Amino acid sequence: MRRSGRYIGLCGVLFLVVALAGATSTKKAVRLHLRNCRQSSDYNGISRCTGAIDGNTNQRWTIHGHSTTNQDARPWWETQVEQLTYFTKVRIFNRLYCCPDRLTNFVIKVDGHVCARYKRKTSFSVKAFSCNRKGRILRIESRIRTFLTLAEVQVYGVAMGPATAAPPIPLSDCAQSSNYLGRSKCTGAIDGNTKQHWTFTGMSTTNRDPRPWWQARTKVPSKIMQVRIFNRLDCCPNRLNKFFIKVDGKVCAQYNSFAAFSVWTFNCNKVGSVVRIESRKATYLTLAEVQVFGEALKTGPRPVKLRLRNCRQSSDYNGISRCTGAIDGINKRVWSAATQSTTNNDAKPWWETQLDEATQIKKVRIFNRRDCCPERLNNFMIKVDGRVCARYRSSKSFKSKTFKCNRKGRVIRIESMKRTYLTLAEVQVFGIMLPQTNAQGLLKLSDCSQSSNYNSRQTCSKAIDGVTRQRLSARAPMAITRNDANPWWEARTEAPARINRVRIFNRQDCCPERLGDFVIKVDDEVCARYNSGPFSVWTFDCNKSGRTVRIESRKRTYLTLAEVQVFGKLLPQEEAALHPVRLKLRNCRQSSDYRGKSRCTGAIDGNTNQRWTIHGHSTTNNDRRPWWEAQTEQVTRFSRVRIFNRLYCCPDRLTNFVIKVDGQVCARYHSKSSFSVKSFNCDMDGRVLRIESLKRTYLTLAEVQVFGFEYGPTSMSSQLRLSKCQQSSNYRGKSFCTGAIDGNLKQSWTISGMSTTQLDQRPWWQAQTDKPSYIAQVRIFNRQDCCPNRLDNFVIKVDNAICAEYKGGPFSVWTLDCNMIGSVVRIESRKRTYLTLAEVQVFGEPANKECYRQQEDFVGSSNVTASGKPCQSWSVKRCTRGTRGVSCHVPSMYVAEAGLTGNNCRNPVDYMRDRPWCYTATPTRWEYCSVPEC
Repeated sequence: MRRSGRYIGLCGVLFLVVALAGATSTKKAVRLHLRNCRQSSDYNGISRCTGAIDGNTNQRWTIHGHSTTNQDARPWWETQVEQLTYFTKVRIFNRLYCCPDRLTNFVIKVDGHVCARYKRKTSFSVKAFSCNRKGRILRIESRIRTFLTLAEVQVYGVAMGPATAAPPIPLSDCAQSSNYLGRSKCTGAIDGNTKQHWTFTGMSTTNRDPRPWWQARTKVPSKIMQVRIFNRLDCCPNRLNKFFIKVDGKVCAQYNSFAAFSVWTFNCNKVGSVVRIESRKATYLTLAEVQVFGEALKTGPRPVKLRLRNCRQSSDYNGISRCTGAIDGINKRVWSAATQSTTNNDAKPWWETQLDEATQIKKVRIFNRRDCCPERLNNFMIKVDGRVCARYRSSKSFKSKTFKCNRKGRVIRIESMKRTYLTLAEVQVFGIMLPQTNAQGLLKLSDCSQSSNYNSRQTCSKAIDGVTRQRLSARAPMAITRNDANPWWEARTEAPARINRVRIFNRQDCCPERLGDFVIKVDDEVCARYNSGPFSVWTFDCNKSGRTVRIESRKRTYLTLAEVQVFGKLLPQEEAALHPVRLKLRNCRQSSDYRGKSRCTGAIDGNTNQRWTIHGHSTTNNDRRPWWEAQTEQVTRFSRVRIFNRLYCCPDRLTNFVIKVDGQVCARYHSKSSFSVKSFNCDMDGRVLRIESLKRTYLTLAEVQVFGFEYGPTSMSSQLRLSKCQQSSNYRGKSFCTGAIDGNLKQSWTISGMSTTQLDQRPWWQAQTDKPSYIAQVRIFNRQDCCPNRLDNFVIKVDNAICAEYKGGPFSVWTLDCNMIGSVVRIESRKRTYLTLAEVQVFGEPANKECYRQQEDFVGSSNVTASGKPCQSWSVKRCTRGTRGVSCHVPSMYVAEAGLTGNNCRNPVDYMRDRPWCYTATPTRWEYCSVPEC
């Protein structure tokens, strides 16, 4: 039987009184602390409401000692207790010596409900009123036009506190019909703040919507026993006077009364996950706080209503009826472009949505349009991840219908089997979230690049900065390219990985249609495609192994990415070792630059467009045996090299060439026919890749891609600190050696930011490590704004012994393998020049003096052979007669070079022995020492 709001209110009161009588019988009523008072007006603007709760019971009037209103129609005074309370008694002290008859017709209310009345011709001095109400706000309200004067008000009761019969259940993943002024979010109702005075962030508030709603979810399906709502009190509490509470779409409680309340607890007793508060009228829905009490289900998981977003459809009716109308939470059956999804009159139109995670779909509920044309939904099927799970074909239409599905997947599609306008009032999906696996973890991306930068702020890194905001702002920049043909964006995982999914956050404040036709690649193999309408967030199944994730548009557009997330699992080391990945190339150079403009970088800029542009391709002049080369970041096992040739003109230039790794040929091509894209097996270790033509020609490369296995720079290497630097001279007496070890990697010259010598013959620069070290690599940053060719012929020395040399064209950054023990690192030019160094970095590890890594590097203190014989001093220059005849010591030139002055174990001449040794003074001429290998 349908009950009026009045009867519901009375039944609720009777129930609460009976229930609370038992709950409070064991607790003694105490005087309550009152605060946060207010009144209809202040007499003369100075007699405040606080005069009635200041503890002063003197009944002779003073302007500050009593609370007094102006002569209002039905004046009122109210106050608030700190927490939910069962009121038992209210004591009022009246004003004496004048005007006590002003308090002869009034009511006392708790949370808007009358708990006591007084209507007499006779006045009173002090009177106590029984109340027996639960709430927080106490109001004394006159029924006549008068000055309302209160000497003091005292309230007695039992504080109930926040506890209920069931424990609280945390809520998350909230949503609401709209955000007031775009700022008052749904989270304000579940932030733990029960203050009832409005602020933008402290409460959830919608705009003035028709039937506004708010909802949130429990983490797991739960038995929801009670829902407690804290109303706004500083203004407008009557906004919450006609609403119902739903759990998973089913009504569990309702409030239908004109009386406002402060805090109200509703019995619910429903099982589900989504708690929804929905108004029955057009209003601003304001919630100070929502608390849910109950317990999580201990049995197996139950189907819950799933949150749907990221929808799309075959077309938008008149360009305005979007797919989101079917998942906006409004199942109003009368059509409007904003609240229902409608396609054009398409052949087999469709609508689909996507879940965040793989889910066991149990059922799909569809609400049909009722004001017109319900027969449009009479021949369709429902698919999950492309597989049919339910069908409907009937001459009869339906209002709403629930279809059993029972499929695992993420993408739900409703597809008509005829030509029609597909109209959906609302779609609800119920299912069970499947457990996550480690393979679905978020992978860290770095080392990104894109086809171009829209401006200096919208760089590729903004798509992997962790900010998923979808409105472009200074706080939320995005990765945006220029209006390119086939623009692209890419980034790399930390190591080879099994990439299961790629999630893309699209821009929403403008232009989401830019992401309408693109592919996703892993190491240049397509793993997913998209060719449809705009979306908010979309997750693509990928299931490829590799490192480089690339998003590439198939049209001319501004490629805009708010955020890109990649999910998967790093491959085990032994599996990664078997899986070649795309390697990053840098520090390129070529035999010449066509017209001085077509640089080597055009072949490693990520742009695979094969139509020539002077900056998009690398092109040399018409050289004899022209060449192009680049360097990997570290020692690599090359697997294959993929070359993109120039098309539409001159592809026959690439018909006779070799591919080299560190100077050794790993692949050849010699044919009369040209190619578009070709992969070459390489199978060689090294760092420098060179493509070298065997004829006179213009060498043109659209793009070069390399795949292989990264060995890494000696894995134990780390950057060593350098100090005590020197150089052959200081340019103009101002550019000092410290400019190369100041940590500044900028490659545009300043007199203090780089080290520069005068125009010297064989100029040099050197610095020293803190202690003798194993120096694995030396990295040099060259000047780029001018004169990089100054560094084209030099050697690197460690303690005056050459460990590496360079003789080639100009470079940006070059890393040279050294593998020598020592302390002083020296860079020495072989020609007359200005030696300019932007920065020098040395990688290795402090040397362990008591072990050896190579034959000649031991510098420890051991001076006894493996058999215990004492070593003889290296400085002895005479010959020693042993049992096998006469044999001399190490030649003096080697003794001087190695600095051998003591009698310690050494191996100064590497071709003589394979580990540290020394001469002895015994008949045995020499012996190995017991020195461990590092």
